Amino acid sequence: MAVLHALEARDGAGELTADLRSLRSAAGGNGAAAPEHPGADRRRVFVGVLVGTLIVAAVVPILARAVGNRAPGQPITGDTVGGGPLSFFEQRVAQHPNDLAARLDLAQRYIEAGDARSAVPQYLAVLNLDPRNPEAQANLGFVLYQAGRAADGLRVVEQALASDPNYPEALYFQGVILLRGLNRPADAAVAFRAYLDMAPFGSHRNEVQTLLKQTQG
Repeated sequence: MAVLHALEARDGAGELTADLRSLRSAAGGNGAAAPEHPGADRRRVFVGVLVGTLIVAAVVPILARAVGNRAPGQPITGDTVGGGPLSFFEQRVAQHPNDLAARLDLAQRYIEAGDARSAVPQYLAVLNLDPRNPEAQANLGFVLYQAGRAADGLRVVEQALASDPNYPEALYFQGVILLRGLNRPADAAVAFRAYLDMAPFGSHRNEVQTLLKQTQG
């Protein structure tokens, strides 16, 4: 609760706080007994990690830069990023709030624009709809790592790999966090080799090959 209050005290943090509360509520219910189901414990652990670690949104610049007092629907860095006008992706989510692909696309555009803080609620919304979505889990974990929470980021990335052990992006994130965030080169090498096995022509291929050499040095 202290984390939530800290977030509420900052401008623009209300939406993130509401999303976190919504996700916690979905995991814990309203106090009445609810039937358990496979994966419930894992989801509660995941939600707990997020609530405990997303205080970085209030104190780490990577989760706050480029947002300011942006009005809803106003582009962050001009009219276009990556695949087209940012406003198009925001409008798409507004019109189809339960469309996972729309939310993931919007989150990716925020990341490309350097606005990780705005991407986080989109990933949380995806996980509220699909608690085992590996793309949302993996990207949330990497945002935490970039915000200086390597151990917490690794735990969230590993949730993605629990959902999909062969997801290349999660394997890449896992390797980077292990090598650069936690100084565990031997474990990082395992993740990098797994990435190359799963995506021999993937977008991170050249970087992973370079990083793999570093693990052996």
